[in-house]
Amino acid sequence: MTGVKRVTRMAAVVMAAGAAVLGSSLFAAPSAEAAVCIARPTTDTTIVDGPDACRSVADMSSGAAAFSAGGVAVADAAGRGTGLGVGVAGGVGAAEVRDGTLVAVAVGPASVSIGSVTEPLFGVVASGPSGQALVTDDQAECAGTGVAVAWNVATGAACAHDGFHTWAVPGRS
Repeated sequence: MTGVKRVTRMAAVVMAAGAAVLGSSLFAAPSAEAAVCIARPTTDTTIVDGPDACRSVADMSSGAAAFSAGGVAVADAAGRGTGLGVGVAGGVGAAEVRDGTLVAVAVGPASVSIGSVTEPLFGVVASGPSGQALVTDDQAECAGTGVAVAWNVATGAACAHDGFHTWAVPGRS
């Protein structure tokens, strides 16, 4: 199998797993009082209210948003970046982006999705209950006993984890 076919096949697997994780977030029961933090340019917004906590920060050329429904969500964007962090039902989602777009979604207890990218393209990191996912400029890591996916489009680094097996594509240097 050529490298292009392998990367294309891995991208399809990552996208399918990501859709499954993100789709599951639609059915998660949010708390009655979800926290939403919106950071327009030059804004820093923080809300801590019972089980919900969110923070979003943006410099003068960026925008960030964080949504928490029984979880923790953080988004930090700078340098024309756009970040979205989502933490639902015990999940922790954090996105730190410079000059690109990054989405971090964590749904369910013990789920953690963390992303930190500086490339000017799109990245996504998502996890379900007990899944952990990380995406950076150099790598994508997926682990845990739950579902996790991560993908940095700029470098090609990607991974998918089903709770038992991990599939990964290293990014270009």
